Amino acid sequence: MNTREYLTINLITIKKKEVLNSVWAIAFADGEMDKHEEHLIRRIADLLYLNHKDFINAKLNQKETNEDS
Repeated sequence: MNTREYLTINLITIKKKEVLNSVWAIAFADGEMDKHEEHLIRRIADLLYLNHKDFINAKLNQKETNEDS
């Protein structure tokens, strides 16, 4: 079983969203967003079977958190 299969089977949607939020937090940690980072995170969201709305919500949440810091 590979990592994607393990996460898909064993994580509920809420935990998958937490993973996505964590990845966004890492991407925003340097204060800049590279197009390659965003593309990679989109792929991660797809592999976790999260929809585009979840992808955007996580991005906006972490962007706002980063701006407040």
